[in-house]
Amino acid sequence: MARYGHGFEAKGPLSANFDRETPPVAMKQIIPSSRRLQCANVGVGILIFLSLCLCGLTVFQWVVQTRLTRLVEEERLEANKLRGERQEFENKSRRYSDEVARVTEMRIKLEEERKTNLVELRRTTVELSKLRNDFLYATNYAAQFSNALAQANTNIALQNKRIEETVASLRKAMEERNDIATKFNEKVRQYAELVTNYNAMATQYEDFQKQVKEMMEKQAEKK
Repeated sequence: MARYGHGFEAKGPLSANFDRETPPVAMKQIIPSSRRLQCANVGVGILIFLSLCLCGLTVFQWVVQTRLTRLVEEERLEANKLRGERQEFENKSRRYSDEVARVTEMRIKLEEERKTNLVELRRTTVELSKLRNDFLYATNYAAQFSNALAQANTNIALQNKRIEETVASLRKAMEERNDIATKFNEKVRQYAELVTNYNAMATQYEDFQKQVKEMMEKQAEKK
């Protein structure tokens, strides 16, 4: 008796022939099963390999995305910082420009006052010269006609009064001239101080412009 897979038994006189013919059939049944198992194992391995590749690709993509996000955030923070610094420099530039404009306006105003004072000084000088000439004329006249004036008390009194008025006017004119000269000297001193401050602020403004230019060049190089 011969026993084969699936509970099949060969009996009788044909059992010998059946035993010789059956094994090839059994091998045919076993071989496909083994191939299917191998193919299944290969497929599972491929699926596992592909899954691992997909996981690795996902992790790599996550790492790259994280780094890119961090870099973008750093660039954004740096850009905001540079934008803030640029705004601060622009505000300082506007303040310096306003201050320079104010100083320039004051300088122009002082220059106009100086011109006005010069005109007033010339006018006062002319009047003073005229009064001096009148005084010299009156003095010479008094010296030439002192004897005649001695005989005319009334005329002498009038002449003396005129001389006194002339001297008073001259003294007043000289005092006004001295006051104008003092004011003029004070204005000149203020103007000199203003020019010094203006030159200092102009130097600071040029230095600030250089700093702004250097900052813009550095920002352009970073981009």
